[in-house]
Amino acid sequence: MELFVRFEASQYEHPGSSNVYLAALPLCHIYGLSLFVMGLLSVGSTIVVMRRFDVSDVVDVIERFKITHFPVVPPMLMALTKKAKGVCGEAFRSLKQVSSGAAPLSRKFIEDFVGTLPHVDLIQGYGMTESTAVGTRGFNTQKLRKYSSVGLLAPNMQARVVDWSSGSFLPPGNRGELWIQGPGVMKGYLNNPEATEMTIVEKSWLRTGDIAYFDEDGYLFIVDRMKEIIKYKGFQIAPADLEAVLVSHPLIIDAAVTAAPNEECGEIPVAFVVRRQETALSEQDVINYVAAQVAPYRKVRKVVMVSSIPKSPTGKILRKELKRILTNYCEGQRMQKLGDFKLPQFFNYPPYFTLQPVRDTREKQIQLWKELILDLCKSQKVFLIGVEEDFPLFSNSAIDRTLSHEARETFLSAIVGEGRAEWLDKGHRKCLILWHRIQDWADIILKFVRENGLEDSVMTVEEIRSGTESLGTELEGIDRTILMRALKLLENKGKLALFKGTSADDEGVKFSV
Repeated sequence: MELFVRFEASQYEHPGSSNVYLAALPLCHIYGLSLFVMGLLSVGSTIVVMRRFDVSDVVDVIERFKITHFPVVPPMLMALTKKAKGVCGEAFRSLKQVSSGAAPLSRKFIEDFVGTLPHVDLIQGYGMTESTAVGTRGFNTQKLRKYSSVGLLAPNMQARVVDWSSGSFLPPGNRGELWIQGPGVMKGYLNNPEATEMTIVEKSWLRTGDIAYFDEDGYLFIVDRMKEIIKYKGFQIAPADLEAVLVSHPLIIDAAVTAAPNEECGEIPVAFVVRRQETALSEQDVINYVAAQVAPYRKVRKVVMVSSIPKSPTGKILRKELKRILTNYCEGQRMQKLGDFKLPQFFNYPPYFTLQPVRDTREKQIQLWKELILDLCKSQKVFLIGVEEDFPLFSNSAIDRTLSHEARETFLSAIVGEGRAEWLDKGHRKCLILWHRIQDWADIILKFVRENGLEDSVMTVEEIRSGTESLGTELEGIDRTILMRALKLLENKGKLALFKGTSADDEGVKFSV
């Protein structure tokens, strides 16, 4: 840690003088913990701490406290850049430097930021939890600005770029696995000698698992993770390279690339693309755009249009989630091909390829449809699902009605069987209600009770209904049957007691919140 502090302190004329740092990163993560808690504080720096990152609040804080330095992760930088385009430049006048870590920045995002805030120095850094966040730090000068690099090695740190097949050291300009060594590198993983043996080699060298290269000036560039490499006909393709090409397209907002198995090629690159709304960009347009800029073996073979790219809070692409989406999609395509059921309209995906065919079972199809239904319900906030032909399958979305009555009831029964919903009779039409929505209504009732000081009161069900309606809550318009289920849920949790009166109108509730 002393190494980190000295390295950070050496970057400025005097860290405690006029520099003001903004801490919007989680202080439980090695990035925020080492930089702010154990680093800058110990050299007398001024730090403004935010409870959480909110881009509108960040702009106000930068202007109010004259922030000079702002460490971020890529999603924060993207939000800041977008916000800066619509805010008066005066708000960012004090800002001198933004430093990004945790995941590489694409060239497009770098150019966007530099073009928006040209007076702000942008640097990237590199470190790992296993190296106590010590590794490299960006360093720009008037003559040398390498925004895409993660910088120069920290003092007392050593690095190698190693050929992952032969184990030989590679010269500048050649890509290989990055190994680092230094006083900040861990001794090993607690109670996990097998993982330690695979990660710490030759006694003290840390295998990072990152593909990287150094240039002739000693600047380090991170390319991708080794485990993400796509192996196409013996060639190795880094997803990050293709992603950089994709996001350079003016109609593409974001993109990610992952591998899909293929009998002939081993693996092929599949691109997930977020395009700008109301654009005519097609899957073939994307394929052609990439093909014009890369070697033939590196071309994107398939494209899937999506609304967003799944990422972690630190901005890393969740490739496992991409593969799950891809698997679900391909399973759905096989179901459609078999002719058992037609894919619903909410599957707005392009024609795709079929993975190695397997024999689908009815149970497998039911499981897939059940998950697809629940995913759509969650994304569109649907809570009532009907079975009969005259009751839309989803109450607030256009849905393909070619599913038979038997198929609908089979899928929905599977959801009920898992305890995630229950059947209702609504106007002599069979439908089900999802339990997560009942919990939402229960929370609204508790909020109504607490805000009105009714914690120990006795009320009728109709009084609760009218009271919540007068507040304009989400309970307005909900029928008595559903309201009673929410109250029953609260009773099971000990929040109230239901009792019967002389008539249905006298049915009451005694709260014990």
